[in-house]
Amino acid sequence: MSKIVISGSQLKTLNSSRKRDLNIVEWRDTKAKISRQSGLPYEGRNGKLHSAISVPLAEKVCCKRCKLDGCWIFPERKLELWEEFWKDQADNYNRQQSILSGLMDMAGETDRVAAINKNKCNWRYFLKNTDGRKVECCYKSFLNIFKVTKSRIENLQKGIRLGKLSFEDRRGLGSNPRKLTAEQRATILQHINSFPTYISHYSRANGDPERKYLEAELNVTQMHRLYCEMLCAAIDSHKEPESLSTYRQVFLETGLKFGLPKTDTCDTCDTLHRRLREISNNNVVAIRDIEREIEAHHLKADTAYNHLRIDTQLAKASNDVVTLCIDMQQVMMSPKISASDSFYRTKFSSFNVAVSNPAADNSHMFFWDEVDGRRGQIEISTIIHKYITENFTLLEPGQSRTLNFWSDRCVAQNNNYQNVSLFKYLTLRGYFTVVNQKFLVTGHSFLPCDRHFAVVERYAKYKRSSIKVPSDWMRVIVNSRPQSPFPITKLTYKDFQDFDILRTLIPKPESLKVTKFHVIASDIRRPFVYFTKTSHDDPNATVHPIIHPGNLSKTNVNSLRFGPAYHIKFVISERKAADVRSLLRFLSTEERNEWNDLLPPIPQAQHPAPRPEAISDHSYSAQSIIAPDDHDYI
Repeated sequence: MSKIVISGSQLKTLNSSRKRDLNIVEWRDTKAKISRQSGLPYEGRNGKLHSAISVPLAEKVCCKRCKLDGCWIFPERKLELWEEFWKDQADNYNRQQSILSGLMDMAGETDRVAAINKNKCNWRYFLKNTDGRKVECCYKSFLNIFKVTKSRIENLQKGIRLGKLSFEDRRGLGSNPRKLTAEQRATILQHINSFPTYISHYSRANGDPERKYLEAELNVTQMHRLYCEMLCAAIDSHKEPESLSTYRQVFLETGLKFGLPKTDTCDTCDTLHRRLREISNNNVVAIRDIEREIEAHHLKADTAYNHLRIDTQLAKASNDVVTLCIDMQQVMMSPKISASDSFYRTKFSSFNVAVSNPAADNSHMFFWDEVDGRRGQIEISTIIHKYITENFTLLEPGQSRTLNFWSDRCVAQNNNYQNVSLFKYLTLRGYFTVVNQKFLVTGHSFLPCDRHFAVVERYAKYKRSSIKVPSDWMRVIVNSRPQSPFPITKLTYKDFQDFDILRTLIPKPESLKVTKFHVIASDIRRPFVYFTKTSHDDPNATVHPIIHPGNLSKTNVNSLRFGPAYHIKFVISERKAADVRSLLRFLSTEERNEWNDLLPPIPQAQHPAPRPEAISDHSYSAQSIIAPDDHDYI
């Protein structure tokens, strides 16, 4: 390892481009090094305090028989030599080494022992007198005056025997014997790069198009195990494989990431990637065609997300623009209890739909149980109508308001003509001047609602919320964001409305294939047409006239009333009811009573008619036809 030296001008140039100046002199290690080389007290890296170098003893330290002149110098001269040796100077260590090497001589070959011997008697030690003349001293006196260790003297003598002329400080410049060699690093990198990678669509959307991902099933520990197996299987390899920590360090330098487990993936992406895997690597043309198809599909998804961001910014900047999103959360099951029997039972379902306002970063939740409604277009249309009529007022003459309404392409809920006609009705009713119903690309439909759903699900998971009855889910939703709780509305079967009358009032144009378009617009200035776009970037809209509209007058629209969609509650299946009842023994009396309104009554047990001979001989008693206690609480 070479020593790096920075001149004053280089340091000044380096600091000119830094926010914080590089002051090497003020570094803690530099201060400790200068203090150590000057014999001053200092603090080590481990926090241990080291005392200062002591002054030489005034009295003679060697034996009385020692007759060397240097051992008899005055105490004042000893102190002068010590101060000269340990005085605070730049590059003090190298200066000290030069002083010590100049005061030691190897014994000649005519001496008692050969000069190559390592014994102390083969060396002669000297001190400088007041007049600068060298006088010989013994080894003990030499160590006492300069206060250096035996190992330092021995290392210096070793260098002199080897013919060294320079004794500069090279401590800390040696190579680490455990350092990873370039060959080892290349072997690990080659193994890491042998795993297939892919570029995530979401990393491209977040401005990191080159970020590569490994398969979600992999991890560093598994990759290291495969690396060890590869080395052991190699015939000409006898070296020990590198440790897991070393492998992990090299892996982190590559910048690779592990993908998330694939759930709810895009059908188009999965199909294209399957076709790509099945094509031979030699078929470059086919590979390029599929890659272009994948890129076009991702570009379409990116375009939709970009327009959603633009609509959100427009809503933040202007009160005349409203951007809303709607989505349904995954089914909420209850009861959720820790009893092992619970894992084998069918649960009761509840549903939650969020109407999100991304400009305000808030969602209004609508919650209902499976006995009150389903998960179809009736429920979604009711929520849209209820949210808009309760949160927006009718426009005054001259006012304008544009609604950009985003959703996924679920046909049964959002992407259907009932919702299209509902937005036309809301436009004619006077809530908006323009309504743009917009859809994300199938499989790439992450909406702002999903962020709020994640907050709820994270709270339910990590807070270990107890879900004994369906209404506990409403408590979880409210408590999941305490700083700004989500508003929530509980819906019953009486709240859901029937919008079929809109199909008669506003007939569907034959040319309007709802699932083909990404934008469907209604404009109050042209009430008898729809405008559609097949792409969010399409500058031209297609016009779809409404043929033979019903009594589509302002009076009829204003007087229109929607009847109830359901008149009674739904009844859940007998199997589900039996499974839920089997879990009620783990609940309190109050919680069991709440289930009474949700579950159907227990059917009366039917028994076969008694045999005539059993009646005649009185063997069929009244006690035998009583239904046994099945321990049900409802």
